[in-house]
Amino acid sequence: MSNIIKGFIIGIGKIVPGVSGSMLAISLGVYEKALMIVANIRKASFKNLYFLLTLSIGAFIGITIFSRAIKYLLDIYYLPTMLLFIGLIIGGITELVKEVKKEKLNSLNGLIFILSLTFSYTLTLLGHNQLMISENFFIYFIIGLIEAFSSIVPGISGTAIFMSLGVYDLLLTFFSNIFNSAYFIFGIFFLLGVLTGIFLLAKLITYLLKNYKGKTYIVILGFMLSSIVLMFQKIWHYDVTVLNLIIGLVLLVIGYKITIKISKLMTTD
Repeated sequence: MSNIIKGFIIGIGKIVPGVSGSMLAISLGVYEKALMIVANIRKASFKNLYFLLTLSIGAFIGITIFSRAIKYLLDIYYLPTMLLFIGLIIGGITELVKEVKKEKLNSLNGLIFILSLTFSYTLTLLGHNQLMISENFFIYFIIGLIEAFSSIVPGISGTAIFMSLGVYDLLLTFFSNIFNSAYFIFGIFFLLGVLTGIFLLAKLITYLLKNYKGKTYIVILGFMLSSIVLMFQKIWHYDVTVLNLIIGLVLLVIGYKITIKISKLMTTD
């Protein structure tokens, strides 16, 4: 049940602009294990497959159930909703910093951090020219690849990229009507793109975590911090009222404490 709940939270994070589902997976302590299982899926034990299945079920439920709710909350209560998820992400940085501290503080690691911070920030800002969706199903496959990339690489928000490309509303509508036959063909090509991207990238990220764990987490930390900065920037583009700000700050603290609590429960499992 705990894995389903964690997957549920990750699924919700996947559909919130500016939030990285893989960052939430790191915060909840399931990222590295899930990545290892996917990268070695042919050798996976029943226990590991069960772990991946329950996590996936939770994510699927989170995405399908909350797509409509998230769309409504972002339209009506954007500031409080985004601050809640910022709190969830900040809560996960504590554990990540512990991994980064294991690396020596030198110019190379400093350069890696600055480059990752700059790259992630620039990547998310790209795409001001919106992508025009056509009947070419290959485009849907490409969207799936982008989703896989954002799912595997922590700190990159797929939904933020989709918003900049002009396809976020389409995906949110798809997820909220996933059992509608009208979206069947789109779903097939999107899923093929996701699966292709995940299996190709999982081995690469697994290799990096195995051989360059400290440096990999430095890069991830840069991605996470840039994502938080970008989210705060996006918030102030909307009308900010005193009441919304107060509620949002309270939710930010609650989100932070939720992630810290779940992380502690994970370490005692």
